[in-house]
Amino acid sequence: MSIKRVLTAPSSPPQNVTGVVLSSTDIQMNWTDVAEIDQNGVITEYEVMYEPLMTFMGTESLGTNLTTILSIVLQGLQEYVEYNISVRAYTNDGAGPYSVGIIRRTLQDGKLILYNIFLFISLYAYAVPSSSPNNVQTMTLSSSEIRVMWEEVDLIDQNGIITRYEVTYNREFDVGNQSNFTDRNTLNTTITGLDEFTEYNISVRAYTIVGPGPYSRAEREETDEDGNFNKVSGVASVVLWVLEDPLLT
Repeated sequence: MSIKRVLTAPSSPPQNVTGVVLSSTDIQMNWTDVAEIDQNGVITEYEVMYEPLMTFMGTESLGTNLTTILSIVLQGLQEYVEYNISVRAYTNDGAGPYSVGIIRRTLQDGKLILYNIFLFISLYAYAVPSSSPNNVQTMTLSSSEIRVMWEEVDLIDQNGIITRYEVTYNREFDVGNQSNFTDRNTLNTTITGLDEFTEYNISVRAYTIVGPGPYSRAEREETDEDGNFNKVSGVASVVLWVLEDPLLT
């Protein structure tokens, strides 16, 4: 009497899963095979699943890579983001369970040279910008639009990755400000829906993941005067002249 072995998916995950951060976008993953007693057949491939815990430069969803060997380099990851990474094995009959996830954070370009000194460098990364964006300029486009342009915060004052910019604007007697936001790569914006022939105070500040830095010096810009405003102004002038004409009193 012979005993037939039933082939199924692996009943345990790959072992000794490790991860080495190579750069701001790459992580090297290594592991050893599923315990032989749990393989339940021939291991055909491995699946590495990685998921960002939090992102600061847009959104990124869960990703998977397949390989037939016991290592892989995850590429194209986001800079300075923590990833939860796990591995599972396949036979021809399906996939086994994932390994317990390990957490690895990609490096930060220009700030982290070696991952082993991360704790020291993070003191620099986790701070608000020390100064405002440079060379803020404004330009009136119409009676309701103003274009705002600026340059980056000085590198020494950035204190980490700039994640976004905030452009605030208000009229002289407004209580509070209104704001437009742009991402880290966009150094201009157009403010729309403004009042005709009105002066606005406009400032810009930068953010890191910790919070905002100081505002730039306020720039004053006045929207244009369009035909409708001229007509209303003309009617008001005529009415005022008629009321003050001594010949009519």
